[in-house]
Amino acid sequence: METLPEEIFEIICGKLETKSDLQNVMLVDRYSRFIIESSPCLMEKLPLFMTDEEIDEFGRDEKLIEPLMESRRKVTKVIVELRRESIMKYLGIFKKFGETIRILEIKNYAFDTTDQLRIILRYLSNLNKLKVSNVSFRKSENKILNSIVQIPKLSLRDFRHFESANS
Repeated sequence: METLPEEIFEIICGKLETKSDLQNVMLVDRYSRFIIESSPCLMEKLPLFMTDEEIDEFGRDEKLIEPLMESRRKVTKVIVELRRESIMKYLGIFKKFGETIRILEIKNYAFDTTDQLRIILRYLSNLNKLKVSNVSFRKSENKILNSIVQIPKLSLRDFRHFESANS
């Protein structure tokens, strides 16, 4: 594969239809993995999903989180759809991959407070797209927590793209 120019290899990989096809190409050799992980548009096709279904399927979160925390994978897009689990349980993932995450989608989730979202966003220094749908907040912000932990204020001006679709 190394004889193929990076740009052409990236275009070819961009034409792959399914996520599993792209994952299989990453396993071919180091060059393939490097090109795919270096391409933001290809990495968007390989998002990290946080769902209750995946957690249950793998026998709770330990089996899902531990291998991910040990991997060298670059994560550029995260899709969160949790109904039973707390997003704060996965804070370590946001800490580890925070600099590479560019897109965050949160669907059908009820935060305890706005502070939880602000804490997560604190780690996502290069986030440029936040998409929320069916997101709610159970309580107002925690004034005591704000006085102890410095949590940045939530400002939508920092995002290039912000989408909200609450039903």
